[in-house]
Amino acid sequence: MSVLGNFLASLKRFGAVKTLDVYWERATTRFHEWRLGIRTDAIVRLRDLGMDAPGRKDYAATTYSGMRSIIRTIGFDVKDHVFLDLGAGMGRAMILAARFPFKGVLGVEVSPQLAEIAKENIAKCRNKLACQAIELVVADAAGYRIPTSVTVVYCFNPFAGPVLKAVLDNILVSLRAKPRELWLVCNVPAGSSEFETEVHLRSWLVFIKAVALRGVPRCAIFRANLYQKIPSTLHR
Repeated sequence: MSVLGNFLASLKRFGAVKTLDVYWERATTRFHEWRLGIRTDAIVRLRDLGMDAPGRKDYAATTYSGMRSIIRTIGFDVKDHVFLDLGAGMGRAMILAARFPFKGVLGVEVSPQLAEIAKENIAKCRNKLACQAIELVVADAAGYRIPTSVTVVYCFNPFAGPVLKAVLDNILVSLRAKPRELWLVCNVPAGSSEFETEVHLRSWLVFIKAVALRGVPRCAIFRANLYQKIPSTLHR
């Protein structure tokens, strides 16, 4: 079907507002990819990479407009914070975060193939980044030891089940080692979210706000509760 045919079909099925929103997002994505000289616009199935496993989800990229909205909503000075992207994929969220002067930007990706693409993307646009302290490691998020310098943990709904539980336990271990302000940000699906259900079981994490982002059903923001003693034991 032609581009015009696809557009007309979308108009008929979804209406003018949603169709124009989708096409605008596609256009802005292509512009930003060209401007930065990177390639991150893809949906990648872990099965195709031989990396699928219980609790792991396929890769989808953060929207270009989303990071600014998240930072504006939290309202902190990025120069005082270290950003960690769990499930970094091709590196888009890391690059978008590094466009701001964070103290540091870290990423964790389980797929060596995606991590290699991410490193190439970062190298291509490094001279356009405000934060130069940027590092990506190949690791399973479930076993990744979260540095005590990290104060913002970001994920695009990359895992669930046992992986998610392990990640939350890892955050708690890091907080116990160094109690501090910490924000947890995750783009979640519409309706029931396993991520939110699991997080709400952790009394030391407090729901702050759900932010509407272009192309994302919801973005849930949580903060480590500074007024409650960090539990001495992990959640079971």
